[in-house]
Amino acid sequence: LLLRELSRIHELGWIPAKSLTKYGTERRCKGQNCGGLTLEAELGIRPNSRAEPDFLGWEVKQHDVGRFSRPKKTSITLLTPNPDLGHFAELPLANFIQRYGYADAKGRSGRLNFGGVHRVGQKHDRTGLLLGFNGFDPRDPRRFDPEGALTLTTVQGDVAAAWSFAKLLSHWNQKHEHAVYVPAVKDQRDGVQYYRYGHEIEDGIGTDFTRLLKAMSERAVYFDPGMKLVVREGRPPQSKGRSQFRVRSDMLENLYTQWI
Repeated sequence: LLLRELSRIHELGWIPAKSLTKYGTERRCKGQNCGGLTLEAELGIRPNSRAEPDFLGWEVKQHDVGRFSRPKKTSITLLTPNPDLGHFAELPLANFIQRYGYADAKGRSGRLNFGGVHRVGQKHDRTGLLLGFNGFDPRDPRRFDPEGALTLTTVQGDVAAAWSFAKLLSHWNQKHEHAVYVPAVKDQRDGVQYYRYGHEIEDGIGTDFTRLLKAMSERAVYFDPGMKLVVREGRPPQSKGRSQFRVRSDMLENLYTQWI
């Protein structure tokens, strides 16, 4: 059924960017993540925050390849769980960004950002935070402490944010036991985004949590948040947060038992 649907979507050719509302109605999509939203809309997947596979037990991931004939290496979002420990869990999002964010690089006044690629063992230049493990030793990657966590700490050791292994394990094992990766190319015409989906897909079948932790320790999987706080005179502060872990497309097969 999944292959039949993906074949149908491929044969549609160029599809105007769209997404579904929670009521199942279509709406026009604008932004960087419309490739995935358009594919999900065609599959009838409505927006939700549940840590479950998208379609008939399969996690469906779209990734931009530039062109089908010579696909480029790209970064793919694997998971989007918010931290459940540390200051992120204790403070309102606006307060967290005020504490750990930085001035907008484009000079937009009244805006603070919290973003950038954070890899295990490397302090980030702008946030000053270090991504690391508590309860996992990369030298013995087949074991981990169930009470451990992935941590984002200051140089003084304060925990700005952390993900308990219990939360990460639940998200990973539930969503990625069966995953399909669909290539896509993008076009823009008269201010409208269009997407076309390829027929050569890749499947990841079977995984375990230590594969994810090992990939993080090797810096193949990294934390790449997209958070901002905008403060304008006469208006209440507006904050937006997105926590995401990403991986390079050529490193995907290391996360699964079978790669087809």
